[in-house]
Amino acid sequence: MGADNRACWIHVRKRAVTEGRSAKITPPAEESGIARIALLVGLIFAGIGFLLVAPARALRRRVRLRGASAEPRRLILVTYEQFTERAAGLGLGRGPGETLEEYRRKVMETGYLSNGHLDRLTRLTTAAAYSSHEPDGEQAGEAGDAAETAIREIKRAVGPARWLVGLYRRR
Repeated sequence: MGADNRACWIHVRKRAVTEGRSAKITPPAEESGIARIALLVGLIFAGIGFLLVAPARALRRRVRLRGASAEPRRLILVTYEQFTERAAGLGLGRGPGETLEEYRRKVMETGYLSNGHLDRLTRLTTAAAYSSHEPDGEQAGEAGDAAETAIREIKRAVGPARWLVGLYRRR
């Protein structure tokens, strides 16, 4: 819209207000079209951002695991930390002062887990954190398997709606 058209539009609008007319004056089609396009572009970018949250978190998890893979002790600890972050997204967050055993008990009381995977993960994590004995790569792999199986069981138990919301929950 040119400057002359804009000035004309403003003049018409002021005149209608001073004369007390209650009829609505609609803006020229160009302005409303631009606003619609801007809104549509904004919604598209917001949707793309929303869709990229879950893959970005998964990529971050993989990068952290790869960085810790050289040291089995560190890999077990990172695996446990990621398990608790993912479980927090499903409503089973670990409190700031909560011990490994307290957290294990809290999660087990929900009834979501039954096969001892969280017990095994907690045992391996406790040994990695407090033992002077260096864990081996096999134990690190076992911790990873236990964490994946436990989180899969929790996801299945809480249902798809809570799982989907958990993908986007701030941790």
